[in-house]
Amino acid sequence: MTNKKSNESLEFEVFKLEYKNLADGHRHTYQTIWQTGSVFTAISAALLAFSTLFYSTSANIELLIRWIWPLPYLFWWLAIFTPMDKYGKLRLQRLRELEELTQKKEWGHKMKILEYSEVLTKRQKIICLPKFKVGQGVDIFSIIIIIIWVSFNVWIYFFN
Repeated sequence: MTNKKSNESLEFEVFKLEYKNLADGHRHTYQTIWQTGSVFTAISAALLAFSTLFYSTSANIELLIRWIWPLPYLFWWLAIFTPMDKYGKLRLQRLRELEELTQKKEWGHKMKILEYSEVLTKRQKIICLPKFKVGQGVDIFSIIIIIIWVSFNVWIYFFN
């Protein structure tokens, strides 16, 4: 009896540790995504603003900057946001699995568990349109940036 109780206690402690680490990791993943995103977006904006300094002095530098200004943002979108967003979704899925395990094992009385995935789902319903995820918004914004970038350069090429 004592051995079974100690095994259950150990299992519960491992569960709590995994849940806490996953919840913290999920939060840190998205915090990192948005911090790096703001830096890369600021670099893109600075390049765009910097290109106006060369508007009348050097056409080659202006042309170069005009073509490279969105690259830092696009790098963030493709190399940082997309893979880390998938990683964050995997963590959230595991958090949901652990919350279901809590219900099956009836550990709710031992620990007032923050149902992390449920809080996130409620927050998304309050802030965003139903079934609209932030990742979809980032993808749409990125595609709009690409369209504007290409359209602007084509317009400059033909009408300048």
